[in-house]
Order: sequence, then structure tokens, then C-alpha cells
Amino acid sequence: FPDTEEVTGSNPVSPTRNTARSGEVGVMRNLLLAVAFFVLFAGVVVSYPSFADNDLAVLGAVAALLIAGLVAIILSGRGQPGRNNDAP
Repeated sequence: FPDTEEVTGSNPVSPTRNTARSGEVGVMRNLLLAVAFFVLFAGVVVSYPSFADNDLAVLGAVAALLIAGLVAIILSGRGQPGRNNDAP
């Protein structure tokens, strides 16, 4: 079989090279999501004494943490756009 360079006139590209970079981007995105959620959680914990007597404020804070956590989970599980995520 002829070499890829002979057939296409270009340098062969490893199929795993882009996957590794996409994986690094995914890890970075997940790290940023985790840090953002931690900052939100820490802000709620630190400011809790100021709104502890208000039931609606506590409910709002819990709802915000729940929604932010669910959004972070969904975003961390999403694949990279334009990538075939079903490939092994």
C-alpha cells in the first residue's frame, strides 16, 4: 500500500492527536465548571447567616444551587461540538 503522503500529498495525521486535545479541553471545561460551582456554593454558605431567617431566600438559594449543579452536570457530560462522540 502506498504511504498516505504519496496518495494525498499531505503529512499523515494521527487520529488520536485531536482526541487528546479535545479531552484536555473537556477536562479544562469540567474544572472551570467545578470551580464556578464551588465559588457559588461558598458564597451561599458565607452569606447564609444574613438570610437564614427568610424562608423564601433560603428556598431561592437552594434552588439556585440545585439548578447550577444540574446545569454543570449536563455541560460536563456534553461532547465537543462537531465531534463524533459515538466513536470508540
